[in-house]
Amino acid sequence: MARVYTIGSESLLDKIKYIPRDLACAVGKTAKGLGDLFKSKRLWAGIATSVALHGLLLGLSLYQQLRVVPSDIGQNIEVAYDPSLPPKAQQLVQQESQFVPEGYTREESAPLFLEKGKISFQSQIVVDEFSLEKGQASLIGDVIRINPNARLSTEEILAQAPIDISRSIGGTGTQSAFDKIVASGGSPIELDTRATQIGYGVKKPVVESSSGLESKVAEIKEAGGVHKKSGFSLTGDLSPSDILSSPFPVYPEWARQKGLSGVDIVIHFCTDRYGNILPMMLIKNSTGYPEWDKSTKAALSGWKFKPSEIEKRCGYIKFWYILQ
Repeated sequence: MARVYTIGSESLLDKIKYIPRDLACAVGKTAKGLGDLFKSKRLWAGIATSVALHGLLLGLSLYQQLRVVPSDIGQNIEVAYDPSLPPKAQQLVQQESQFVPEGYTREESAPLFLEKGKISFQSQIVVDEFSLEKGQASLIGDVIRINPNARLSTEEILAQAPIDISRSIGGTGTQSAFDKIVASGGSPIELDTRATQIGYGVKKPVVESSSGLESKVAEIKEAGGVHKKSGFSLTGDLSPSDILSSPFPVYPEWARQKGLSGVDIVIHFCTDRYGNILPMMLIKNSTGYPEWDKSTKAALSGWKFKPSEIEKRCGYIKFWYILQ
């Protein structure tokens, strides 16, 4: 028998020789462990309890699915109804009487009397005879009567004289003025030449002279509509009588050089109870120049008002700059 030698380790054949013996040993030890496990009484008690509980749940579910539930709302009864009733009434009788409430018998159920509550509306209808004379009172214009006497036959109606249906302003059977002109050949219609002129009868606006406009501007200036010099106006919680110190903002030199005039600014500001201007000021209408707005706010911050018991008073001040 040939042998296989290896250096430093066992041969492969030696390892295979020990495999059956090791497997048998492992199976034996596993069987012994399972045997020791199933020897425990607690394990068998747990298994029995689990089987009993699952069996109970299965039986309860089968009972709920297979049991026959009796009707709780009532007892089905046969309803006898009158075949002469309309189909809708028969349907209502069947719906209302197909169930008997629990605790009542068929004899105790009150019968349905459909005859009660019926009202004959046909006897209350009053039909007025149609009168052509009454209807003509609301008509406007010519009225043509066709067969005013209903007793006349068709032959008698055809034997009557034809009806004149010509219409005009003058009434039935007469011709209007326009019809007479057309019948006689007429004459050409002449229109008023003045009516064809565009703008006839319309008064043209009168343009005032330059001297009149200058006089009106002067009147506005005298009335205070146009400011003659720089100034301010104050509205809100504060009035000019509350001012103690009011240094007017300086007209910027660069604005004078550019000839800027008629510039105004509106600032919303507030004061404390001591009359000092609070630093938070909001520009509502700007001059259009940030530097000018900034210098105006700086001048306003130096104003002083009369003290008051009111914690905070607010107002709007408008400055206008007129170059002189």
